[in-house]
Amino acid sequence: MEKAFRACGVSFNVWHKVDENGHATEKYEWTSMMGGEKKKVLENLPQFFKNFLPISTVDTVTKIWKVINQINASQKTNISPIST
Repeated sequence: MEKAFRACGVSFNVWHKVDENGHATEKYEWTSMMGGEKKKVLENLPQFFKNFLPISTVDTVTKIWKVINQINASQKTNISPIST
């Protein structure tokens, strides 16, 4: 997944959270993204879903992702989202 984010032109990392003793835990932390980076991911990540999602879920996740992207875009331009 990290490779897919980078392929979208975004710096993204995931790592194990460290406890007070400096030992890795089972919890994860990740790089936060700002507005322009979020936009790149919303627009470009679906083309990489097949690289890290179960193939049986790719089409459904892609459809949902595109609807979310449309809603996000419509909120910024104050227009109704395009129906699918």
